[in-house]
Amino acid sequence: MKPKYFILILFFLANTAGFGQPSVRISAENFLAAVSTHPSIGQHADAMEVLDASVDIARVSPDPSLVLGNLSGDVSGINMPHQLFVGFNYTLETGGKRKQRVRHAKAERNLAGLEHVVFVNEFKRDALLVFQNCWVLEQQIHEANQLRSDLLSVRINDTTLLLKQQLLVVENERRLNELEIRYVKATAELNDLVHHAFGDQPVLPDGWAWSYEGDVPAKTNAATVEVTRASVDVLKEEVLLSASNRAPDLSFTLGNSYITRATNQEAPSPSYNALTASVTIPLKFSNLNNASRRMDALRLQNVRSLEVSAVEESDNAWMESVREINRLTESFSQINMVIGLQEKYIAKISAEEPLLLLTELNQLNQYRTQRWHVLENIALQKAELFVRSGILPPVEPTLVSGSH
Repeated sequence: MKPKYFILILFFLANTAGFGQPSVRISAENFLAAVSTHPSIGQHADAMEVLDASVDIARVSPDPSLVLGNLSGDVSGINMPHQLFVGFNYTLETGGKRKQRVRHAKAERNLAGLEHVVFVNEFKRDALLVFQNCWVLEQQIHEANQLRSDLLSVRINDTTLLLKQQLLVVENERRLNELEIRYVKATAELNDLVHHAFGDQPVLPDGWAWSYEGDVPAKTNAATVEVTRASVDVLKEEVLLSASNRAPDLSFTLGNSYITRATNQEAPSPSYNALTASVTIPLKFSNLNNASRRMDALRLQNVRSLEVSAVEESDNAWMESVREINRLTESFSQINMVIGLQEKYIAKISAEEPLLLLTELNQLNQYRTQRWHVLENIALQKAELFVRSGILPPVEPTLVSGSH
């Protein structure tokens, strides 16, 4: 390994993985349990407390108002009485506004809860892909080291073949350096995800998160579909809230009017108190309500089609992922079988045929590279199913057949 790569690897290990401590192997299930308590998930959950408060706010009815004023002030200068008023004004909401506000706030809170489920599943999915990547890179590094050993073990007596051997060794060394750098970065990211649970104790995967087998969780109501349905419910409640807001509110005013003493000579009168009550009823002369009703009707129509299409798209996406996983699983099995046959073939090659041996070792490396590429695609498909179901298929931490 080149010195600059070695220094880079030491730097990452020293700063991210508890340099000097032995690593411990953890399963995908234990890793997932640690990730579930990640601070980012807790912070996202705490943000929903605001929506809990919004439900309480929605239950609040309008506060009464204090009304003060001079309802009849004499500016004529002939000593007529003044009418001073003090009272309370209260707006009585009609059309079920308060009830509908609460329903709308609860729908938004429910939507946020489901969005949190999707956030958690996506966070775990990304973490599990890091876990999977670390394990796959380990296997690739192991195979690259084995290939280097196998290439160097080939006895070469010809100068031209010696150059071919050196070329293959250098190519493999370059690939090995790239794999090791990627591995250091991946393990640093892996340990950062579980640092809150393991502290400075470095951890490594003891197997894959998703195997090459066609094991998929049973189809469930996808969390993303539930989010869509909850979004539809929010829109429905908004339409109903809009309808209730079109109902005119009644305003009541109750208070005391104090009429001051009149001292004019034509109509003198003593001061007195009078109870005053009034009702305000708004009148609608514009066409705004009709336009609002038409708009709400169109929104409801769009909402219904959105819900239907979301379910259909989710079902189609699930079926497509399952089909793709089955196809990739078959491809993986075929490549794995080819690798096994290639390894047997190489074992039969005589040491007196160094060119053939070098060529077939290089071909074996290409087959292995194809295998890991297929496994990566399988993991990506299963990761999307994980987001939808939240279920991690049980896997055993065993190596694939055909590998060293």
